Amino acid sequence: MAVEWLVPLTEKTGKRPSLFGKPFDGPMEGHEPLIPKQYVHYDLHAWLFKDNPLGMFTPTNPNASCDGYDFALLEMPTKLMSGP
Repeated sequence: MAVEWLVPLTEKTGKRPSLFGKPFDGPMEGHEPLIPKQYVHYDLHAWLFKDNPLGMFTPTNPNASCDGYDFALLEMPTKLMSGP
């Protein structure tokens, strides 16, 4: 349905990354349980194969569901962190 690009926040990370002219969201904590909370990063989502009424680059999609799978959608937004 979608792709997500991740750029870790490290001492070498300069300014906020961008792709396709869109700035990444973040920095933010990891998305547990898939990504440890300590993995602070920037990310950018693109809904390529499922229409998103909120926009192609919006992190969440009300038309997406994880019903029937081992993982669920996040109920609370990921915590944003301070960055460079």
